[in-house]
Amino acid sequence: ERASRLAQDRLRPLSAFPVPRMPRASDRSASVFRENERIPPVMTMSAGKRADFWDVLRGIAMLIVVFGHSLQVCNGGDPTNPLHLVIRCFQMELLFFISGYVSGWSRPGSLGGALWSRFLRLGVPYLAWVVLFYLLHIVLVRDQFAVGTFLIDLACSGFWFLRVLLIISVFHCLWSRMCCRYAKFLSAIGIFGLSAWLSSFPGEEYLFRFVIAFAAGVLAHETNILKFVDRISCNCPFLKWVGRNSLAIYAVHWNVLFCHFPSWRLGLGRIIDNQDTSLIYMRASVVCLCWLIYTCGFILLAKRIYLFPQIFFGERFQGGSVQSAGKNR
Repeated sequence: ERASRLAQDRLRPLSAFPVPRMPRASDRSASVFRENERIPPVMTMSAGKRADFWDVLRGIAMLIVVFGHSLQVCNGGDPTNPLHLVIRCFQMELLFFISGYVSGWSRPGSLGGALWSRFLRLGVPYLAWVVLFYLLHIVLVRDQFAVGTFLIDLACSGFWFLRVLLIISVFHCLWSRMCCRYAKFLSAIGIFGLSAWLSSFPGEEYLFRFVIAFAAGVLAHETNILKFVDRISCNCPFLKWVGRNSLAIYAVHWNVLFCHFPSWRLGLGRIIDNQDTSLIYMRASVVCLCWLIYTCGFILLAKRIYLFPQIFFGERFQGGSVQSAGKNR
């Protein structure tokens, strides 16, 4: 019987034998999709609370910056005030540390798209405010337009915060796309060396310090040493709004109130020009509060003007509506 079966099998065509079915591409994709259904989403509730916490912390840091400038105005520019010295030691470093920490939430993409996004978010507002600053200087000081002085203002403007943050953001964009650890390590050494060299130029004296603060924030995010802040729930809408509009608040209060606009027209002349040093902190608090009211009101009105938020505040169109760049980390 066995011999007869073998003889019959030899006579049967090959198509009669069962052929094992190979897995199809659609089957593999379906299995991968079923596996991915069990993976939790990347943006969990703890990550959302962490974003709110850092927005609130950035808002507090920006309020400290505004108070420091108001204290500087009421103090007549005296650099020996103890509170002013303490504020200057950490105010900008804290902002750059926060920027470095939240940069870890940036969505990966092409290098060209990332650089273009940073230019729209920081470079365009910097150029816009420098031009407006120079025009206000011509109108208020009654000076004449000169290409040389405009180029100097463009390179060494008082808006160094935006310029330095743009340079550091470009550094981080290049560093984060390195493939291996050794390349990242060597590029980090190169960035520190380049920033130390650029700090020797006028107008960039603080670059190296802020690169270190930004790098500390990036390192804190990469190592999760501040993981405990995930449990912190911050429900303060005003501070959150200030944190998400920190660029606009910095630019408006610096350009309109701190530098050029005559403060006595806003009813602050007597408070600022008062020489009573015993009430300096009270006067600075009043000036800071008035500046915040003027600045927030101006920002809310300016956001209704077409293209003004995109040009001066670094906001962008997405999904048919204007969204702040701080929300799209």
